[in-house]
Amino acid sequence: MAAPKGNQYWKLAKNPGKSSKIKSPEELRQKANAYFEWCASNPVQNRSKTNKQGSYLEITRPFTKIGVALYCGYCSWESLSNLKNQGEDFEHLIKQIESIIYDQKYTYAAVGVFQQNIIARELGLMEKAENQREPDIYQINITGIDD
Repeated sequence: MAAPKGNQYWKLAKNPGKSSKIKSPEELRQKANAYFEWCASNPVQNRSKTNKQGSYLEITRPFTKIGVALYCGYCSWESLSNLKNQGEDFEHLIKQIESIIYDQKYTYAAVGVFQQNIIARELGLMEKAENQREPDIYQINITGIDD
């Protein structure tokens, strides 16, 4: 059964509409830095490799845009990056966060900590090799004797 026309049920909602979780550029900076620190203090365990003592190898956790967004309470990077529309300070900070993420991935991939091919694809650094077959310039028509 549909709601009756002209209803005002929306007034019953405690928080009608979507409000921003981040109120200031400083709050975004603090949360982003907290995420980066969390990544540094919570490495990923590589369960396929062990050290001499038999413990799993710990690998630096890569920074991700979705990781920052989730840490800040947003469901996607797009939602968080919409803060750019709230002013130049937010726009500058979002670009800075993107640069930090890019730099960490690039640097660790360059020295072999992260999988180079995966990071290169994500950062858009893969060369595209196109395999196009050249058209046959010389076409030979073989006809029978009786033609």
